[in-house]
This record gives sequence, structure tokens and C-alpha cells, in this order.
Amino acid sequence: MDFRYSARAEEFRGKLVSFMEDHVLPAEPVYWEQARESETPFGHPPVMEELEAEARRRGLWNLFLPNPLWGAGLSNLDYAPLAEITGWSPAIAIEREGNEYVIDGRKWWSSGALSTACGPSAWQNGPCT
Repeated sequence: MDFRYSARAEEFRGKLVSFMEDHVLPAEPVYWEQARESETPFGHPPVMEELEAEARRRGLWNLFLPNPLWGAGLSNLDYAPLAEITGWSPAIAIEREGNEYVIDGRKWWSSGALSTACGPSAWQNGPCT
């Protein structure tokens, strides 16, 4: 079986790695600072809006959606290596201890339903993403 990435996946990988290294990873300390200063634990730090706008501008928004009308239109095979990249974070670590691996990180809910960005007014412009 051929496990090489398709040309399309390679194209997105390059764009995504650049975006992560140039924008997302440097923004993590800003995110945590803004989250601490927020008056609600479910707030949406302003840096997220900036990152979302830049991701949309670069065509890197909703990569997981297979329909090109709303997302990148990638197959699961093309999306899989991209999902690994979007999981990069200096706040999550994995270390080998003997024959086992210990993962130290934080699991966040995937729905974001409690986020202030997903309130009733957010639905006026379409579903919360």
C-alpha cells in the first residue's frame, strides 16, 4: 500500500506548517494571557479571531469538511496528516517511560458549545465554527 501524501495533501501541509510556526505557536502565550484576563472561563480570546481570519485568508479554515462549499474538500486520507499538525502545541508533551508512553496535556471539549462565540447571536450568521 502506498502511504505517500497526495500532491494536494503536501500542498496543504506546507501551508499549514508555515501557519502554525509563524502564527499559531507564537500566539499561544497571548492566548493564555487573554484567557486569564477574561471575565468568563468560556470566553473567546481576541487572538483567536485574528488567527481565524488569517487561517481563512490562507484557505486553511475548516479543513476537515469534505464539501468544498464549506471547507477544503479534502478526503479523510488527505486530511489525516493535517490533523496531526493542527494538534501541535508546546503545552502538550509525550515521553517514553520504559515500554510505555506518558502523555501530559489537556483535553478540551471539541464542541465549544459553552463558548461565548457560540451564543444565540452567533447563530444569526450561521453555525458556530
